[in-house]
Amino acid sequence: MKKRLTIFTVLLSVILAGCAIKSRNIDIYTFSLPDISIPHIRSKYHNSVLRVDYPNGSNETMGSRIYYREGDKEAWYLYSRWSDSVNRMLMSVIIDTLQKSSIFKDVIDYSSNSVDDYELETSIYDFRHEIDDEQSYAYLKIGFRLLNSENKKIVKHKIFEYRVTCESVDAKGFVKAVKEINNKLARDLINWLKN
Repeated sequence: MKKRLTIFTVLLSVILAGCAIKSRNIDIYTFSLPDISIPHIRSKYHNSVLRVDYPNGSNETMGSRIYYREGDKEAWYLYSRWSDSVNRMLMSVIIDTLQKSSIFKDVIDYSSNSVDDYELETSIYDFRHEIDDEQSYAYLKIGFRLLNSENKKIVKHKIFEYRVTCESVDAKGFVKAVKEINNKLARDLINWLKN
């Protein structure tokens, strides 16, 4: 009887201790759409439809985990996540920017059944939070190829690279710096495509 009481007491203590452990909430972040003024642009593509293909990148950094690199160590934040995959959020930034610019008659995503005149391929070469000593940076290296949809020939291509200082050495500071990168990318993409 005494043995059963001891086992019951131990089990009850373990169960109650497990209930008392407070788990930490996971912070969910998303890409903000560019916060820039986009003038109406008349370009040589103004009668054309652009299809934005799904951005390609390395599988590990394109998911919903927020990666950081500190020296030779690369890992992800345990309590911070993206709300969606980086590819999908970046595609939304690109489409929103180009639709507002009016460079093209219409901008559609890769899943549309509409007929298009041009395709925009995107390659994300690197996207990470870099941490050096007591400072950190948001880093993005991204390439674009504008293709003629009829013959699949490259009309033009460009690689953009950004490194923006973060306000703080954590996921929240990184996300704020990514917003600045998205604004710069939007301006650069418009300037590149309008000519």
